[in-house]
Amino acid sequence: MGSITELILGLSKYRDAASEQGDALDALTEDYLAALEPKPVEKVRSSVNAMRASGTRREGLQETIREGNLYNLFVNDLGETLGIPSLQLLRDCETYWSSTYNMLCRYIPLNPAIVHYGICQPSANISIVSSKQLEVLKDICSVLSILHNAQELLSAERTQTVALALPVYETIFQTLSQVRSMFPELSFAITRGIEKLEDYIRKTHNIPVYALAMAVNPCFKLHWIDHHWDAPAREQAYPAVRAQMLRYAQEQPNHTVEN
Repeated sequence: MGSITELILGLSKYRDAASEQGDALDALTEDYLAALEPKPVEKVRSSVNAMRASGTRREGLQETIREGNLYNLFVNDLGETLGIPSLQLLRDCETYWSSTYNMLCRYIPLNPAIVHYGICQPSANISIVSSKQLEVLKDICSVLSILHNAQELLSAERTQTVALALPVYETIFQTLSQVRSMFPELSFAITRGIEKLEDYIRKTHNIPVYALAMAVNPCFKLHWIDHHWDAPAREQAYPAVRAQMLRYAQEQPNHTVEN
């Protein structure tokens, strides 16, 4: 949940930075921050737990989706008809941010049906997110998707995971740096994530196994280290790789040709 928490904690820093620079926040930015401050992720979690509290409610949501799609009850802000997928909501585990990402990704497209169900069943006391909060949640998902996709890639790779890790982390670093300007209100949280990633990558330069994993991988060898590590890190990595390769060669049995 560190990623989610950082998004919320970054709000005060964003306001403080704007104040120090003498920048007045415009109405749209204020609305965005106002939607983020009440912790919309927790509101979604409450809504999901309430909607999944019983089989009756789970089936009620599915019936709402079926009827809504049949009678074109779901529309967007432009008045365009929406087709809602017939899916169930997903609970998350607060200690695993990736499960929270999956919960949000499932909740967002089902939101129109949840709103309709909540209005028709007021006694169920279903938490409903505002349209602005939904916009914020979509942005949070966009940021978290970068980390999620990287995690999925590493999890899917059965071999050479250590060698793949550094290029993936480098890609995360570059992508987060690019999207930071797209979501200024989330920029402090994104920056915090970048700093943590930089610190981790820097530490890997002192761990010989990373350099060795890159060197023995036919896709990378030493080319990746040449282009992405600074001179001190390279000077430390090369002798470590040579030493390990020499040790491996010395441990191999001598082969002789028999006539």
